[in-house]
Amino acid sequence: MEYDLEESVYVVPFLNTAVLCYPETEEIEVLGGLGDFSKDFQLNLVILHYLLYARDKPLANKWVGEKDLPGGGLFFTASHTLPMEPLTRGFDARPGLLDAAARSIGGEKVNMGGLSYRFRILPRIPILIILWMRDEEFEPSSHVLFDETIIAHLSSLDLVYALVNVFVDVLLDSAASVPESN
Repeated sequence: MEYDLEESVYVVPFLNTAVLCYPETEEIEVLGGLGDFSKDFQLNLVILHYLLYARDKPLANKWVGEKDLPGGGLFFTASHTLPMEPLTRGFDARPGLLDAAARSIGGEKVNMGGLSYRFRILPRIPILIILWMRDEEFEPSSHVLFDETIIAHLSSLDLVYALVNVFVDVLLDSAASVPESN
């Protein structure tokens, strides 16, 4: 993350592109192929809170689920269940599509079970998604894991929820742009 004095803009790396935050004009712009997300309320909220509250804290390199975050067991239920079902439906029988979409937004394939990809959403916020494919014994499922330091950079669980909503939308949008052969 940097501040460009000449342009009066914060440049915040976001996935494989950047978000520009102009404090003087109170505008946010997402660069590259994700420009349609410039007006996304949840993304703007996450970026502003990240700029205000992210701390210089090293990653713990310990992956945790949403319910492992402080207060997450209660918060991430009912209306705050993370939107993983669209990923499961969209990619269950199409691992090539997930691979192409994930890589197109900066995802790096990792060996964590199922189909797994690591993303650096913001400079201090990596996430991991895992898709378990359908087989003769189990239904497909998708999961997201966070470095346990995420709550140090996003001050509330609402912001973690918003971040995942934006990420899922970006990944599905990227999948829609992948040629049909995947």
